[in-house]
Amino acid sequence: MTRRGRVAGGIGTMVMLMVLTSWPPVRLLSFDPDKASKGGSVLDHLPAHIRPLAIDLPGGGVPMRADWSPGGDRLVFLDAPIGDVWEYDLDSGVARNLTEAFLPGGVLRAHHLTNGDLVLCAPLQRNRQDPEGDRFAGRLWVLSAPLGSRAPVGLDAPCWEGIAVSKQPGSTRIAWNEASIDFTAVPQVFGEALFGESRIFTGRIVYDHAGRPALVDRRVVVDKTDVGVITPAVEAQDFRRIDDGDPNVDDELIFSAYFHNGGQVMGVDLDTGAITDYAPASHFYEEAEGIDPAGRYVLVERDLAIVLFPGELDIWRLALDGSGSFERLTTFNHYAGYGATNPVVSPDGNSIAFQLEKADSEHGQGHGLLLFDLAR
Repeated sequence: MTRRGRVAGGIGTMVMLMVLTSWPPVRLLSFDPDKASKGGSVLDHLPAHIRPLAIDLPGGGVPMRADWSPGGDRLVFLDAPIGDVWEYDLDSGVARNLTEAFLPGGVLRAHHLTNGDLVLCAPLQRNRQDPEGDRFAGRLWVLSAPLGSRAPVGLDAPCWEGIAVSKQPGSTRIAWNEASIDFTAVPQVFGEALFGESRIFTGRIVYDHAGRPALVDRRVVVDKTDVGVITPAVEAQDFRRIDDGDPNVDDELIFSAYFHNGGQVMGVDLDTGAITDYAPASHFYEEAEGIDPAGRYVLVERDLAIVLFPGELDIWRLALDGSGSFERLTTFNHYAGYGATNPVVSPDGNSIAFQLEKADSEHGQGHGLLLFDLAR
């Protein structure tokens, strides 16, 4: 079976889990009558506040999964779902490869610490017999600044899907996921999702006198069973500061609970462990992504339907005030075969970087980066 077939099969099985674990049991209706109602390319019909980034990469790579630098003047991104990490200077338009000399097997995720280092999730080596499974076989690394000048250092911890990185000044706190679930392994993914492990950890990165990083203070902050008895998986998304205490301390971790009531955006209090469901009335597919630096909202990938596949997604803004209020920011999936995913908010809160989604691509595949100007 092809990579796309293996991954799609795994996600199809997970959607069946969603049907079994959600209430109402099945929604086969779209609540967005304009979805896929238009022909042509969405890139030919962009509003004034959205513009594509013209980034040409050698070898056929396509920019995806962006992350802002602490100063907001650069982006790092991948050139494939398991690819090299690049840095793009927004002023000069120059992109440079940071990892091809060190991690030839590719990288799954890359996120900035406030000190300018990058935290990576990358497999130790590629599995030629099961390359699709490498998406769920990552390890944590630190690529120290100046970026690209030296090899990354492993942190002796597995990682599954995304990493959350604190944006508070001087903080090196991270959150990551550890899971026994391989969503590409069909048909055993059904049993793995029901009975396998899925947990979110937090920890801090510290440096010795030579500047070598290590991971300390590891602890579990969420287990999938904390959300629901048959919740398949949880994934860390972003730290949040709440304006009621120390301004430089993260109070909450926003995470996604996959296929729990469709897909839920949730938060866990990092002191008490209390969990908040920020969209309890929703049963659509929803996945938390980037958070507002001020903690007022989180950006969410959303599809107003539950079918055998979530379909092409769009970006919504979910208020984190307990109201469950969503505001739609993009209408990319009104154009047949297109969507908008993986949004991240700039450090000043004025811009969003996100990726173009196209139908019939590998799950998580991006097709170029765009900027959304929130000030316009």
